[in-house]
This record gives sequence, C-alpha cells and structure tokens, in this order.
Amino acid sequence: MESKALQHSATDSGTALKRVFGPIPVALSLIVLCGVIGLLLLSIQDGRASDQVFQRLNRSDSPLQVASATSRDTINLAQITRAWTVGSGTRRDVQIARAGLANRLNVTDSFGVKGGEAFDSFFGQPLDEFDQAFAGAPSGSLPVEDQDVWADIMTEPLRNLEDAAKQVLTKQQYLADGNALEIVNENKQLSWLQLLVAIAVVAVSGLLFVLVWTVARRNFRRANKILSDEQAQLKRSLFEIEQLKEFGNDESRILQLVLSGSSLQSVFSEIADLASIYSAGRPFRVSLDGVESRSGEFLGHEILEMSWPFEIERSKKTGVVQKFLWRAEIEEHDLLARPESTASNIDIGRRCAELAQIAASDSWARQKLKYEASHDPLTGLCNRAFLEQRMSHVLDERNSGGTGVALIFCDIDRFKLVNDSLGHKAGDRLLVNLAEWLRSAVDGFLRSPSGKATDILLSRFGGDEFVLLCTSDHVIEAALALGLRISELSRRPIQLEGIETFTDMSIGIAVANDQANTVESLLRNADVAMYRSKALGLGGPVLYSGEDETDRLEHLQTNTLLRRAFERDEFRLHLQPIIEFSTLRVV
Repeated sequence: MESKALQHSATDSGTALKRVFGPIPVALSLIVLCGVIGLLLLSIQDGRASDQVFQRLNRSDSPLQVASATSRDTINLAQITRAWTVGSGTRRDVQIARAGLANRLNVTDSFGVKGGEAFDSFFGQPLDEFDQAFAGAPSGSLPVEDQDVWADIMTEPLRNLEDAAKQVLTKQQYLADGNALEIVNENKQLSWLQLLVAIAVVAVSGLLFVLVWTVARRNFRRANKILSDEQAQLKRSLFEIEQLKEFGNDESRILQLVLSGSSLQSVFSEIADLASIYSAGRPFRVSLDGVESRSGEFLGHEILEMSWPFEIERSKKTGVVQKFLWRAEIEEHDLLARPESTASNIDIGRRCAELAQIAASDSWARQKLKYEASHDPLTGLCNRAFLEQRMSHVLDERNSGGTGVALIFCDIDRFKLVNDSLGHKAGDRLLVNLAEWLRSAVDGFLRSPSGKATDILLSRFGGDEFVLLCTSDHVIEAALALGLRISELSRRPIQLEGIETFTDMSIGIAVANDQANTVESLLRNADVAMYRSKALGLGGPVLYSGEDETDRLEHLQTNTLLRRAFERDEFRLHLQPIIEFSTLRVV
C-alpha cells in the first residue's frame, strides 16, 4: 500500500513538472525526488537499527547481563559461606546459594550460549575447589570450636571464586566496548552514505541532510551513553566487590572480638568506626539499652540520614545503627562527592547492624549464663557456689587485717512435713515467701542503726537452708541483731493451699577467728550452731562455741563405738529384776 501511494505521488508530480519545466527538469526532479525518498528510507532504516541495537544491549539475556548476574550470585555464595563459617548460617544456606549459582550457569544468553560454557575457563576450577572443600562440612550451624578451622579451609576457595567473578566482569566489559565501537562504525558508514546521496541531490537534499545528520548524532550520543552507563556500572560493581571483600575481613576481626568476650562498648565502638571507614568518613552511632558508641569526632550537630534497627529477641531489646551527615556538608551541597553508592551504603549499614546484633546477643547470653551460674533459679538469691566464692574473698581480706566476718546459717523446721503433706509446689512457694521475708529482714536491718557500715550477702545454700554472709567492724552484734530479726519474721503465718502454716527457723551463727578462718571451717561451725539451736528448740539464734563442737565430736565417737561394739560382741546383758516385797515375786 505504501509503495503504491508513493508511485501515484511520483506520477502526479512528474505530470505537473512536465507542464512547467519540460522533460529534462522533470527527469531531474524525479531523480531528486528519488534521492529524497532514498534519504528518508535510509533515515528510517538507521532509526530501526539503532532501536534494535539498544534493545539488544539492554535485554535481560544479553551476555553482559548474564555475566553481571553470574558474578552477583558468586559473590552471594561467598558471603553466605563466610556467614556459615562464623556460625551465622547453616550448611543448607550454603547449599541453596550453590544451587542458585549452578542454575545461573545453565541460563542461555541471547546468542544461545549457556553461562557454564561461556565462563567455564573462569569458574570451572574455583567451583571444583569450593565443592571439594565444602564436601566434608557438617550439617546445620558450625559449633564455635570448628569455626576457625572451617574459616581457614574455605578462605582460598572463596578468594578464587571472587577473583573469577571479577575476571568475568572485566572480560564482558571489554566485549561491550567492542560491540559499542562496531555500532559507532555502522552509524558512521550510514552517515557517509547519506552525505553522498545528499551531494547528488544538492538543491533539495540540504535540509534533509541536516535532518538526517541530526538523527545520526542523536543515535551516536545514545550509543555513547549506553556504553558510558555500562562502563560506570561495571566500575561500580568491581568497586563494590572489592569493598565487600575488604569489609568481610573486618567483619571477621570484629567477630573474633565478640568471641574473645570483649565488652559490648568496645565492640560497638569498633563497629561504628568500621561503618564510618566504608562510608567516606560519615559519623556513625551504635546504641542499645544505654550502651552507646560513636565513630571519630562527633560534634552533636549532625543530621540523621539513615537508620538500621536490630532486635535481641531473647531479651526483647531493640538497638539501632545510625548514619549522620555533617551539617556544613549539606549546606555546601557536597553530598555528591561520595565514592560509595547508595546500595552499598545501605548494605554496609545493614551488615553493621547484623554485627551489632550478634555482639549484643552474645553479651546478653554471657550475662545470662553468669547470672544463672551464681543465682538460685527458684528464689533468685545467690547460690552456694557464689556464696563460697564471696566468702573466700572476704576471709582473705579479714586475714589481712580487714573487717570481721560472720556466717548466719538458717534452716527451716518441719519443711519435710510441708512437702509430704501439701506437696512440693507448696514447699517451693514456702521457700519463695521465706526468701522475700529474708530480703525484707536484711533491708530493714541495713536501714537500722545496727546495720550501719555492714555488708550482707543473702543466699540459698540448698534445700531448706539459707545462709547470710555478714561483714562489719562490730560483726558479732550485727549478726546477733540480724538473727533475732530473722527469727521474729519467720514466726509469721503463711497461707499454703488455703491452710495457715507456721514455720520456725533454727539459726546458727559462727564468727571467723584465727582457728576458723577458712570457708570450710566457718560453714562447719555455723552448721554446728544451727543444729544446736534446733536441739534446744529455742527458736532464736545460737552463737557457736567450742563446746558445741566437743559435744558433737563425742556424740559422733559414741555412735561409732556403739556400732563397733555390736560387731565385736562387746555388750554384756545384766538383769536387775523388780521384786514385789510382799510376795517376793518378780514383777
């Protein structure tokens, strides 16, 4: 249809020109018209060819796009593997990333070439080395003791994979440069052809030549822009790959600080400095529940730009990594003078937040374990291990001329009866209530005049036994006063299972001296005094004396002798009958 319309137009124009100019001008006019039509056809062809080239360069299955995607998947595999070597991932995560890279290598580009075939010279050997090194990895997350070993095993394979990714991007950049040069040469050839046609039709084709030249220039600029964008993208990708590689080394250093038990404050400070280094020196702040660290010079006038919150799930606490901008920098419109891209900036902030989360979780877990190791889970009081550790410390100070030390040993009377009659849950509630009473007794004593300059540690020694460690310059008076206060409080009634119950305490007090200056001797003396209180049934504190120990030793020796007497047949039975005198009968 289009060709027929052009023929009719040419015929009408030729008839009109014949009437005005004669046969030769008409022939020349037809030649000029054909030249104009030729120029138009050439321009249309040039535009379509440029659009096809633009679409070909930007197709998702172009060799350059396939190479970029393959490099990203390779870097992703390296990052996930490093996270696995520090215990932040599982073996399955690495296997999934490896399978994703394998699928990517099976993708076919626009020329029908699979990525695995195109990049085999780059990825073949590094992938084999990676698979061989990872084949013996244990399932699940790595234990802490195996993380350094696997980090050393995987270092070389991961480095080779990253180098292969960089080489693929470099090669595709070179090919992209060659394709762009070929496009430019084709455009130049079309432009010269248009110029020759324009010279042949000098009178009419001047304006048309300018138009065609303008189109050619536009296409040339478009091709140059595509090439420049691709080069800039490749440079950014290479820069980010190198930056992330260096960042991974610094991440490992900070994780080593976490594993070594460094304070949360110092680890947060390292994280803030690390984030600042990889963000062109911008100020960073890391904070969580009162612990805060800042990078470099922080004037307090900075403007918040980005935030990355992180949460410690087990403690229900939320922290944040924040990036700031200098106020003067914003006023001078210097925000574009930054080497890092927004994407890498966000990724560094996110990874720093993950580091802070790991450090905070580790610190919380260490504090939790330390607390559980030194406290009774039922009452929340200090346990026996912590008490003995503290006793050893204060006795060393006392033996070096420090303050006096006393031990108050409390045992609940009839506790077994409560357990047997009301159940162990009621017994646990009784222990919890008594622990609260003891706390209130200690608090009240410390606020009283007798409690001045006195230090008291309350602990559950085990079972139904509570022990108070008392240090003071007037330790005997303080221990007796505290023992009396505890004795009074223990006589209060307690409601257990709807039944009002009374529980007394047997209280023994032992004071450290030159003969009893060790943990074992002081505990033994307090225990002896407590049993003396239980035997007397006074319901009040009993102060240890050497006579209690002598009586206890004599009782122990007598019991031993009696047991041996049965074995040695040392008993002699003598009968003394009772006789009724009136009848002289044995009754």
